[in-house]
Amino acid sequence: MLQCKTKWKKEKLGDLILFLRNGISNEQVDIYTDFPVTRIETIADGKIDYNRVGHVEKAPEDYRISQGDILVSNINSQKHIGKVAIKDDDKVLYHGMNLLLMRPNEIIDSKFLFYVLNYNKQYFERIASPAVNQSSINQTDMQKMEFIIPKDKVEQTEIADILSTCDEVIEKTEETIEKYKQIKAGMMQDLFTRGLDANGKLRPTYTQAPDLYKYSEELDRYIPKDWDVKPLEEYTTLIKDGTHGTHKDIPNGIPLLSAKDIQDGEIIIPNDCRTISQLDYNSIHKSYNIDVNDVLLTIVGTIGRVAIVKNIEKLFTFQRSVAIIKLVNPNFASYFYYYLLYENTQKQLLTMMNASAQGGLYLGQLANVIITMPKDEDEINNIFNYLNQMDSKIKLEEQYLNKYKQIKQGLMKRLLTPPADAEIVEE
Repeated sequence: MLQCKTKWKKEKLGDLILFLRNGISNEQVDIYTDFPVTRIETIADGKIDYNRVGHVEKAPEDYRISQGDILVSNINSQKHIGKVAIKDDDKVLYHGMNLLLMRPNEIIDSKFLFYVLNYNKQYFERIASPAVNQSSINQTDMQKMEFIIPKDKVEQTEIADILSTCDEVIEKTEETIEKYKQIKAGMMQDLFTRGLDANGKLRPTYTQAPDLYKYSEELDRYIPKDWDVKPLEEYTTLIKDGTHGTHKDIPNGIPLLSAKDIQDGEIIIPNDCRTISQLDYNSIHKSYNIDVNDVLLTIVGTIGRVAIVKNIEKLFTFQRSVAIIKLVNPNFASYFYYYLLYENTQKQLLTMMNASAQGGLYLGQLANVIITMPKDEDEINNIFNYLNQMDSKIKLEEQYLNKYKQIKQGLMKRLLTPPADAEIVEE
């Protein structure tokens, strides 16, 4: 681990950069040109997203962004104000509107300055001038920002290298997660169109073995010959949305959740969620209960998020934005969970939502969602076992990702602030 040297110095941002400026305001065009320009959405997660640039017909060469230049979001919502990204490649890109560009001088390592600015994002938020739906940062105020940094530029570079290595691990983990998600999407397409044979292997495609398939008019495609095709209601004993009533919030009551609390296949009960009385809860559930293996689907707001009730150790209930689906065979909850997440099913849900005046799904529409399902229980179990295994890999990588992000936060705190015994020199 890097051994911190003792001499640090206080510097203003304005003394660490050659310039700080706005970009060109040339009108952007709807075609690709040789002059890609940055936009407010071009920077994300500390990086430049080349898929989110604009184009202009012509740009001055002195506005071409150089390797090591740093971009800062200076006009944005309060949440996004002060986000920074560093250009660490030699791709052609010009400096456009709504982002400031700074070019570090010889006193400071550019990547070290990037990490310092990233670490001090809250300072940008404090000095930003609020406005309707957005805030802005004054360049003069920004250049007055003060930092205590290592006097030795070599040490700055060493610190930046450590943090860059951590970022590389995070980026590779994110790439692995994305790869697994793409594999999972491909698996779902194969499993829900071809299914598995008696040996647990994918069936040949319809083109390879047409005798193994039948045509489904409901789905307008071929499906395995021995699969059922039915509307969702025929697989269920109840399809019910959450409460439509107005309920009084009380402290330490029973959580009243909504669509936003269904995330990544999980039911999230926030510490600050609404809570209602036992009396109101009993009124909501006088005709049904929420049970283990009930399938939950968001039907208002963000359509199509899905979760399975895994335990009911703590009571909770839902507002009308979530539908509760009780299955004839609750043991197949995982199959329906994945089938509702399947791309073709999500398209069905979206089509139904677009036909609805309220911007959500009616229960009658949901009941008519077409589900195709094997008759053989072993095939059903094998299908969701394959997908469960892939989800386990994704969750493991996500745990690694969170761990690495926490490590990085700890390193930034340790390496970007002077140690207690540091000598702060004046120049």
